[in-house]
Amino acid sequence: MIALKDIIKRFSDRTLFVTASGSVSYREFGNMVMDWDGRSGPMMPGNLKWSPGAFAEFLASMQNEPVTALCELPKRGDLEPFLQYQPLLVLKSGGTTGKPKHVVHAVSKLFGKYTVLERAPSRSLILFEADHIAGLDAFFQTLHRGGTLVIPQNRGATGIVRAIEEHNVDVLPATPTFLQFLLLSGVLEDRPLESVQKIPHGAEPMPKQLRRRLQAAFPKARLIQRFGLTELGALPVKEDPRDPSALRLAGKGFAWKIEDDELLIKSPTQMLGTLEDGPLAEDETWYRTGDVAESSAAGAIRVLGRREAMINVGGRKVLPETVESFILEQEGVLDVAVYPESNRLTGQTVAADVVFEQDPVPALWLRSLRKIAISKSMDLAHVPTHIRPVKTIRKTRVGKRLRRPLKT
Repeated sequence: MIALKDIIKRFSDRTLFVTASGSVSYREFGNMVMDWDGRSGPMMPGNLKWSPGAFAEFLASMQNEPVTALCELPKRGDLEPFLQYQPLLVLKSGGTTGKPKHVVHAVSKLFGKYTVLERAPSRSLILFEADHIAGLDAFFQTLHRGGTLVIPQNRGATGIVRAIEEHNVDVLPATPTFLQFLLLSGVLEDRPLESVQKIPHGAEPMPKQLRRRLQAAFPKARLIQRFGLTELGALPVKEDPRDPSALRLAGKGFAWKIEDDELLIKSPTQMLGTLEDGPLAEDETWYRTGDVAESSAAGAIRVLGRREAMINVGGRKVLPETVESFILEQEGVLDVAVYPESNRLTGQTVAADVVFEQDPVPALWLRSLRKIAISKSMDLAHVPTHIRPVKTIRKTRVGKRLRRPLKT
């Protein structure tokens, strides 16, 4: 379980939360958790937001209830096979490996890896959703290291930047898509945020072009790649210093391998199972992540994209992330989202929503893109046959790039 009493005792007078209405110390937060102890029933699904009260209720529920669910439970979901491992936490997967499912974790396994460490106090503004595995990891990392969580009054670009400047935020965990949103908002122009020292990012690959733009916008920040899944929790990883897109699993009991281009991971924080499929079998120790991956020359993992997002162009498999990276290299392109379209000859073809600095003539732009691809000896299956100029790329609830679904 979470060593909350030890945390409160060690970091008592430090500030844990900074909100628009004031600050909350570790001692005050501990009292809030204690005040929830007499409540009947677990917290209501969907109530976990970035606020001191919501997280106090969350911790109190996990300490006092057999099951804490951060999502609505299906009517026919059977928790009985899992109750021997209580307290339990139920999360809804994002559906990146297919249809979303209700993932069941043993709290002691999922959060038992966090240890209380004395570190120089950090000030984090977290742009992940509170009930997402990346948001939970950022909260528990901060809590166990005596840091501070800065909660902006609003999550618009101006509100975020104002909070960073006002509270000297030095850690900014976010998805690459959300970071791209900040850049394209224009609020960072001629406004270098020099207090930011670390930008942990995850949930999706970081395009090289976006990495370069972020390093210019946050001149003193180190971009740090993270990796995790709802089914496995946040994994302990280290970047390959020679390749920022490659990772190594660093913790005891963790292992990885690649089979048929798919990443498989063995993790002591793996889920117990799902309400839809029941508990995992005892020999089900390797989890198929659904991520297409390759091994770097140094033996690290490089995640390329989602297997289920692949576009099948006449039998040739195209990853949207690969096409997006190519398009982002082109002059005048600010952002892009690639998706499949139906085609009578090839089954599917590549299409893209593109944010341009200035609106182009689509046919001429595509013709130019095709010439560039030929000059680079690229497979032309990776070149879009259709583009839609758009003003912005939409985001999912958890801050990922939202691609259009295939229409037949």
